[in-house]
Amino acid sequence: MIHFSSLFAYSPMASLKATCALIKLKLTPQGFIDITAEDLLTRMQSDKPLTIIDCRRPETFTKIGHIQGAKNYPIMKFDEECHAIPKDTQIAVVCYFGLFCRIASQKLADLGHKDVLSMKGGMEEWIMSDKPITKTNPMN
Repeated sequence: MIHFSSLFAYSPMASLKATCALIKLKLTPQGFIDITAEDLLTRMQSDKPLTIIDCRRPETFTKIGHIQGAKNYPIMKFDEECHAIPKDTQIAVVCYFGLFCRIASQKLADLGHKDVLSMKGGMEEWIMSDKPITKTNPMN
């Protein structure tokens, strides 16, 4: 199991462990699927309930902007906070470039979430493809 606190430690060993974890997830995702920004927009426009989890830092979430209705669960606190995410809805996880959302998606799948989506390219792809963002600060 990946502990997110190790991803933010400033030691060569922690960095190596984080890199290995990301490579492993890139090769063998389990329990979630990758989607594009366009796929996410389509799912947002459907009638199926969808929870969007943004795992970027709070400062980035508010200053750069986020997807309307997204809830901010920062990756550095994800281990402690992710248990509050409801299991009875489809979940789409986004981050800045599409790497940390894969780790968060795997964590949710490991906890028993059945319909987890990880957005390839993250918010960078969302913004570059001219999808709508907001800078409001919703409560989690």
